[in-house]
Amino acid sequence: MLAKSHLYFNITYRCDSACLFCAADLGPNTTARQITFKEFASLVKKFPRDSRTRVTINGGEPALHHELVKFLRFLKRRHNQTDLFTNGRKLSSPSFAKLIGDSLGGTILIPLYGSRPEIHDAFTGVKGSWAQTVRGIRNIYGLKTHRRQLRLHLKLLFIRPLLKENLEIIKYILRTFPKVDIISLHSLIVSEKVKHYPGLIPSRGELARSVNKVLAVISRHTPQIEARRIDLSDLPPCVINRQNRPFLIRAGDRPADNWFAYYFDPGHLTLSGAQGEEELLSSQENNCWCVCQNCRQKNRCRYLGKGQSAG
Repeated sequence: MLAKSHLYFNITYRCDSACLFCAADLGPNTTARQITFKEFASLVKKFPRDSRTRVTINGGEPALHHELVKFLRFLKRRHNQTDLFTNGRKLSSPSFAKLIGDSLGGTILIPLYGSRPEIHDAFTGVKGSWAQTVRGIRNIYGLKTHRRQLRLHLKLLFIRPLLKENLEIIKYILRTFPKVDIISLHSLIVSEKVKHYPGLIPSRGELARSVNKVLAVISRHTPQIEARRIDLSDLPPCVINRQNRPFLIRAGDRPADNWFAYYFDPGHLTLSGAQGEEELLSSQENNCWCVCQNCRQKNRCRYLGKGQSAG
């Protein structure tokens, strides 16, 4: 067993949104298969009870899993690094947000697909989802000031229809949630669902221009923002221009050589059946540009580098 392991769990296939770009190819009518707490705990117990084990809980929408609180409390007792990836809608309930905030010793990651309701809702396929997500963010933002172990992480997704809108989203975040712990910039995972909408996928040039404009806004809006608060680990380093290279300081946090990733969902619940590093990297090659093959930095890149096993 390697010294550091990153465990990814899709604990449920249920979801209350219908995003066009869903990496898991899920939607509201997806079968409700899920991982039980007993199954989850038996796998996690095979790994160290400390920060050498990082656990990401995802879905579907994990907040729809009736045992989510048990998952989080279990990981908190074990002192494992924990990330909860949610659309934030269920967190719009103050009581539920408090329950999750008290149970989680780690980071809540929430994506924003628009600075206004009509844009975000168009991509989630659910009217009113922006309002719910923003209320959820506000609830966690307020809670984290009194909970040292709770962190808030907001995500921007760089799909072609959002390349201009991301400039407005980052302005909204910096204006409304200036003390957010992490802001991450993400490229698109080309799932089977995404293949039906090729217009979602930006070219390398489009991605680079949009990413660097967002980073320029961050630099102008918050000159003193700490580079470590901006996470670029889901982007190929080559799209970052010279002016924005200081933001790549977080590259030291990328688990290129120190972590090994395991992926679990309701259909794969054994270590031998989990999707490992080599299989993951092979599946990602369709997301790459041919020029990457000759890149001198490809061994550091999550797209082709064999050292990069977790994002």
